[in-house]
Amino acid sequence: MNHVASKFANLIWIVLVLGAFVTPRLARSQNYTDLHDFNPGAGDPHTFSESKLAQGRDGNFYSESNGGGTSGNGTVFKVSPSGTLAIIHSFNGADGSNAIGGMTLGTDGNLYGDTWSGGSFGNGITFKITPAGTETALHNFANSGDGANPANVLVPSSALFYGTTNNASAETVYQVTSGGVLKTLHTFSNADGQAGGQLLLGSDGNIYGGMNQGGTFGFGTAFKMTPKGVLTVLHNFNNTDGNLAAPGMVEITPSKFYGTTELGGTSGDGVVYSLTPSGTFSVLHSFSSSTDGHQALTLTLATDGNAYGLAVSGGSANCGTIFRVTAAGVFSVVYTFDNTHGCNPSGGYLTQGTDGKLYGIANAGGGSGNGVFFSLDVGLSPFVNLMTTSGKELSKVEILGQGFSKSSVVKFGGVAATKITVTGTTYILATVPAGALTGLVTVTTSAATLTSAQTFKVLPTISGFTPANGPVGTPVTITGTALTQTTKVTFGGVAATTFTVNSDTQVTATVPIGAITGKIAVTTPGGTATSSTVFTVTATVTACADGTSGQMFDTYMHGCAGPGGQVSFSSRAALCSTGLHACSAAEWVNHYGGTAPVSTYWTGDNSLGFVGGTSNSCSVSASAANPCASGGGAMLVCPNDPGQNWCQLYGCGLDDNTKQEFFGGCSIHYSKQFSAAGGTLCCGP
Repeated sequence: MNHVASKFANLIWIVLVLGAFVTPRLARSQNYTDLHDFNPGAGDPHTFSESKLAQGRDGNFYSESNGGGTSGNGTVFKVSPSGTLAIIHSFNGADGSNAIGGMTLGTDGNLYGDTWSGGSFGNGITFKITPAGTETALHNFANSGDGANPANVLVPSSALFYGTTNNASAETVYQVTSGGVLKTLHTFSNADGQAGGQLLLGSDGNIYGGMNQGGTFGFGTAFKMTPKGVLTVLHNFNNTDGNLAAPGMVEITPSKFYGTTELGGTSGDGVVYSLTPSGTFSVLHSFSSSTDGHQALTLTLATDGNAYGLAVSGGSANCGTIFRVTAAGVFSVVYTFDNTHGCNPSGGYLTQGTDGKLYGIANAGGGSGNGVFFSLDVGLSPFVNLMTTSGKELSKVEILGQGFSKSSVVKFGGVAATKITVTGTTYILATVPAGALTGLVTVTTSAATLTSAQTFKVLPTISGFTPANGPVGTPVTITGTALTQTTKVTFGGVAATTFTVNSDTQVTATVPIGAITGKIAVTTPGGTATSSTVFTVTATVTACADGTSGQMFDTYMHGCAGPGGQVSFSSRAALCSTGLHACSAAEWVNHYGGTAPVSTYWTGDNSLGFVGGTSNSCSVSASAANPCASGGGAMLVCPNDPGQNWCQLYGCGLDDNTKQEFFGGCSIHYSKQFSAAGGTLCCGP
């Protein structure tokens, strides 16, 4: 969050100010709880700089300290939501020293973090550690193109983590895999900003952050960076609107970020600001040390949609505050530290536990004056936390929470998972079920139904389509998974105006006017799936003698209308264009299989009867719509005549008068005295 010089200057300042407190006031016990008072004399860790807590699979919180441990080089520790603490690893210098930033939980169940110094070259390391305390160095920084002195919380993204190094000689942003493969993405220039801090992975896939120094005015910058390392400065701070922006940002709503600066603003005590990806900037609040705090640190987005943060000092006891900023930009102080129950929360971060409470670390105050682990209850309900927020059907999703058992029911968008594995009462591994919908995930326990803080996106897939080619108007059957929520189908990037979701595994779409040869894409709220092969758009067939393509059932069979809605059997072939002919029952079978509907359509005009009733539905129907309705529908091959279409069809040209039935289009009724087919089915070439 801060450059190393300001990090340790802050710690010294905290020690000096402890002797100048006014009489402390009582903690507001209904909201704030001092859960553990750190006591180095009893072997506790101590001295916390940017020590973010990460809640593990077991429900405990994990973090790191700058001091303490068997060698005095800092520790990794765990603490339960009730305050029971245990050190799981003591750094010895060779495996890291002076841990800064706190921990991040990986999808493998391990914790990931940094140390500022130590390691093979003395420049710090990035490491992972099991909940039992087995540490593995992922990368030893050599300051040889890879930077030095990593700090701040690692930001997870799938199998990658993003982090920063803060050595003034070459500050960098890097990515590292869980296996330790590190890549430097960007080395900061003075124009980019210097003395960098906390990163954030935005919903647009870009990385956002702030810098303490540098930029146009020397007071730091706010930036965004692509995953490939292309950096854009979004704002240059000028002190009046903020100074020292290393705490970074949270995404309060999609494409709207709130951030803090440690100094600057109206009173010089820091600001809360709003920023968009295009660089639109505004100050939401300027801190005043005497009332609402000084030196604001990194914000946390809670499940109520509000951002919560810590100010290191200021407030009535000069011990700092906890504050809230709503999505509308309204600022308020929700707790003022009183020294007795904690002071100077330079740990820097709040973490929301799945019980709904906010947890954090104060660096001073408490029973021995060495800080406290605390919780703040602002009335937020328990929830479940998803370790991954997107996946295909049958993929596995880790769920953190409480009160789990083997009888717990997990649902993805309301669709129940058929396979879950429960470990303890705080961890579920669930398989995304077939038919799952993009939406919230719920876990129903014996006590309550818990809802995820994040939306889970079910990724659609396309496994194939048929036919492989055809002209505009061709119905194409697309197969895949997670297609229930389809909102768009495109052919070569051109959107289909007509498509039908048949099931979770099938969509039928009509090749639209203007379509070009290219891949088929299906879009759902979960994402977009693209076919592996292309659909070839062929020339439109002029199937009918009137120069139109008629109603196309496939590239071989078209429905062509007769003039005036009537045509005799002997004249039907004349409705087809050159090279096409009136279809036979055998051709129906060849193209659609099964048995052709029994109908005098195939043989003559007299008594155009249709045998079989409603069970003989048309397999080539383009939709379930009534062909006699306005605009047409399935099997409509004759002009629609709303004034005379007395018929009620049952999907295949069947009305309720057996003497006035035909196959292939709407019949025209004149007082039920006679019936004539309105057109024919033309086949070929």
